[in-house]
This record gives sequence, C-alpha cells and structure tokens, in this order.
Amino acid sequence: MDIIRLSKALSFALRHKPENYGLVLDENGYAKVADIIEQFNACGKTIDFATLDEIVKNDAKTRFSFNEDKTRVRANYGHTFPVDLTLEEVKPTGDLYHGTAERFLPSIKKSGLKKGKRNFVHLSSDVSIAEEVGKRHGKPVVLTIDARKMVKDGWKIYRTNGQYLTESVGVKYIKELRIDKNKKNADYEMTVINPKLCKSLTIQVELNQRNTGTIPYVLVYHDKTRNLNKCSYIRLDKAEYASFHNRKYLTKKQKDEFIKVMTSGWKMPRENSAQRGYDKAVDIWIDTFEPDEEKGIKKFNVNDNGAYIMPDYTKLETCS
Repeated sequence: MDIIRLSKALSFALRHKPENYGLVLDENGYAKVADIIEQFNACGKTIDFATLDEIVKNDAKTRFSFNEDKTRVRANYGHTFPVDLTLEEVKPTGDLYHGTAERFLPSIKKSGLKKGKRNFVHLSSDVSIAEEVGKRHGKPVVLTIDARKMVKDGWKIYRTNGQYLTESVGVKYIKELRIDKNKKNADYEMTVINPKLCKSLTIQVELNQRNTGTIPYVLVYHDKTRNLNKCSYIRLDKAEYASFHNRKYLTKKQKDEFIKVMTSGWKMPRENSAQRGYDKAVDIWIDTFEPDEEKGIKKFNVNDNGAYIMPDYTKLETCS
C-alpha cells in the first residue's frame, strides 16, 4: 500500500473514526504506535514503524506528530470529536489565509467562516497552501483574514505545527483574494481524471466534487463542450449509471474510452507514483468527503492488499 493512501487512512483514523480501526485515543488525541501498526496490518494496510515515521516526518501540512519517545502519535488538527491539543495562543501581526470553493462564497459573505463539524476553522500563513486546500473542494477561492484586527477585537487564534486555528471568523475580517486566473497551474482542474489521455479521446471524465451527497460518481462528457445535457453520470462504487440523474447511456466507443481512462495510470504534478484513473478518482473523492458509513457516505471495496476493487464497468449498458 503506497504512502499517500496510508497517510489518508491515518488521517481518517486519528481525526474522525479511530474506532473504525480499533484504536483508542487519549485525551490529547494520541494513539499508541504499536496499536496503529497492529490494527492497520490486521485490516490489510501494511505498515511498520519506519513507514509511519516517514509519513509523520514528510507530511507537507504537518498533519501528525509523535510524543517525545515516539511511542504515540496524533493528528495535529482537523478533529471532528473533542480533543485537548494544548494549543498555543498566538497574536499574528499580519494577514492569514483560508482556502475554500467558489460555491461557498454566498454563505461565507453572509455568516463568516464557521467550523462546521470540525473543532476549528483552519487558517494558513501561506497563500499557495490555502489555494491548494480550495482546489480540493472545487473552483478555488482564497480569503484574506485580517488576523491582527481579530486579535485586537478579542478573538483567540491558536497555532499548532504551522497551522492556525480559530473558533470562527466574522464577516468583517474577510476579504476575497483575487487569484491570477491566467497563471498556469497543472493542478487547477484536478477534477479531470487523466487529463492528457482525455485530450486524445472523444470524451472527458471528471470527478464530481460539487455534490456533497452520499453517492460518489464521475461525469463523462460526451464531447469537449462540458455540456451537462450531453453527460453521463457513472458511479464509482458500482458499475451503473447514477440513478438520481437522467440516465444518458454511453455509446460502445464512449464506454471503451471511459474504461481506458479509468484503467490507465497517471499522476498529478509533484506526485511520485502513478495510479489508475479509478484509484485516483477514489483517492480524491475520499480526500474531499472522508467517507463515513454512519452518515451513509459509502466506502469502497478493497482486496486483501488494501487496493481498491474497481467495478466491472464492462457491464455498463450502452445505447448502441
């Protein structure tokens, strides 16, 4: 199992559902390293201390940290359950930034930034990091937060391993930062699956990141116009068309091209290893929505080695 997938599984376990992996966290959010190694291996996620150490040490967003003797590890932020992180209160003297998606702007402009199901709103001192966060949820927008004014007005801001946290951000402290849309950025359309291959085909396959429902699916545009009236919605967890949209079947040629996209390897910039289009789509979907069976958000079937089992898309119906 590759490092990226293990890191995401570790994040899910330590931030959201430790019980899914048989883990018990202490009041500060730490899990025993020995328990993580035992429980992950028991469910097919091969890991040892060296691999765990590499994940903690090399995570670009410093999501994890060990205790002093490296017998325990925790997530540094992003929890959806109460945990005492013993946070350091700070008083920034400049602006901080928050990445989000354009579709959330009307709500933010009306009510400010809310922590939602997490314990805190996450802020960054780096515009590029905030922009990357926004891309995970759709068309990215970076918000400038007047942290200095917030502190002056009595708001509390904390820092943990380079990340800034606060309970909420009022509307008057928020301004939209204009991003240069002419800037070339290979990650900008990260929802497109295997974009180089799609350019050579008649179809274009995109992961749906705009829908917050329970069914993970991809959109297969029948041409390059990205016209939703010429688009099929196909589930990632089953070999069928999504039932909550008008079903538009693919032609045999489009179906063959779709299977090629989902089975061919590709990688995004700055990633070391390539993945099948299907695996990449599942990874991005999980990273965005963090599946939770109790909430009806589906998980994907995996084999004994922890690899995703792709639905048999050859069974998809066609219109010719």
